[in-house]
Amino acid sequence: MGLFSRKDKDKEPKVKVNKSLIKAQAIVDAIGKDNFITIDNCASRLRLTLKDNKSVDDAKIKAAGTFGLVRLGDSALQIVIGGDVEHVTNEVRNLVEHK
Repeated sequence: MGLFSRKDKDKEPKVKVNKSLIKAQAIVDAIGKDNFITIDNCASRLRLTLKDNKSVDDAKIKAAGTFGLVRLGDSALQIVIGGDVEHVTNEVRNLVEHK
């Protein structure tokens, strides 16, 4: 038996973590807040139009838990997020103030 009883563990405060916000903040930091033109999504990807998609820090975006990136031309960028893409998109919009 450990130092804490089951009753003590149930009293520990539960901290709710907004994983979508954490992922969105990492994405905005990697891209640059002033680099965004449009923010949209499909079923699994965050679809962005940027002023310059070459200045994006790919490693930071991948470290945030994304599944990959796709560059289309010089300005379009798609980030593969998965099923929670809509939540991440909303958080990115809030962070860069695109409504």
